[in-house]
Order: sequence, then structure tokens, then C-alpha cells
Amino acid sequence: MKSMLTGAAMLLVGSTVSNAATFAISNIGDLLNDRLYAYENNSLMNPVDGGVVTIGYFTSTVTLGDINTIAGLFANLGNFTTMSSSTPGLAMPALGDLAVNGYADNTTTGTTSTGAVLAGNPLLGRTVYSIVTNAPSLGSATSTSQFALVQIGVINDEGAGEVGFSSNPVNAPIIGTVGSLNADLGFGPGTYSTLKMASIPEPSAALLGALGALGLLRRRRA
Repeated sequence: MKSMLTGAAMLLVGSTVSNAATFAISNIGDLLNDRLYAYENNSLMNPVDGGVVTIGYFTSTVTLGDINTIAGLFANLGNFTTMSSSTPGLAMPALGDLAVNGYADNTTTGTTSTGAVLAGNPLLGRTVYSIVTNAPSLGSATSTSQFALVQIGVINDEGAGEVGFSSNPVNAPIIGTVGSLNADLGFGPGTYSTLKMASIPEPSAALLGALGALGLLRRRRA
């Protein structure tokens, strides 16, 4: 099983189109160092509670400072081109249709861009991101939805080969946090790393926090 998982982690979608970028969703690894997709409360994403993992790029010039907050990311969702998406917890084709919460995989059905990623291609130089939300899709997400954002890489001139991008969230998240989860997902008990989404605090919670901080400040001055 472990060798099968390792091979699946290295798999990117085959394509008959040469010199094209391939975008695939997969966080399948060796079951020891996998980072699983999770909601804000660190429970694993699943088809019942909903959510989606996407990979793509922004079609207009967007700086890191524009999208390093949920408000900024939400304001720029209309500029994000989704190249591939998957729902965590669904059957994973690369593992014989095994379904495990927190895992997402579409390595056999990922999207391949058309045309060569060479000089003159508008994709050249684009930064590739993975956006995760608990909404059914990016289009239905609201400013109160949970989000995670991870930078995957940059689309460079690939020469004669094919460049591939996977959403595996190994980089430190721009939005969201890294958590830890002790669980038995069917492979035996283990400690897993999670990519936890974040959300904007509700006004009531933010207000209570501000009042609490104000109270502490007054006590210190007294």
C-alpha cells in the first residue's frame, strides 16, 4: 500500500498535448507526512459537510498583499481562473477509488491547458495557487466562508517538456494555519498534519474580543 501511495503522489496527469501545463489535485503521500484538508475546527473535510479544493491562477495582476487576508482574497475571487478542482473525501482514482476524509485526488482527470507555455503565452509567469473553501464552489463562497490559500509555484517556460502543478499543500499557507490531528483513517493510528481553513470572526465575536481587550487595558491603567 505504501509503495502504491508513493507512486500515486508522483503521478501527474498524462496528456497528448505537448508543451502544456497540467493542473491536478492531490495530497496523497506516504501516509506519514501527508497534509490533509481540514475545516477551521480541524475536522477533516468530507463530502457531507462540503467544500472544494481548487488550483489555478489570477488573470489580472494580483500581489501577495492583495490576497493575504480573507477580505482581500474574496474581493479577488472574480479574477481567479480555476484550472482544476476536487471535493475532499470523494473516491480517489489514483488509489483504486478509495475514499478517505481529508484527502483529495483528481490526478487522472486534471486539467491540461491548451497551447505551449512558451514566450508569448499569457500563462507565462503566472503564480499558481490552491484555494480551499468550505463552500460548494468558489462561485458560491461568501465573505463569511472559510478559506485557505497556498502558493503552489510559477508557470515558467517549460522548453520541450510539460510542466505539472499539484495542489499538495506542502508550503506554509498564506491564509489558514497548519494543525495536527491524531486519527485512524483506515491505515492504522497516526499523527497527521492538516491545512486548516480560517474565517473572518463574526461581528459579535470580534466585538467581545475588543471589549475584553479594552477591559484589560483599563485594569492595567488603574
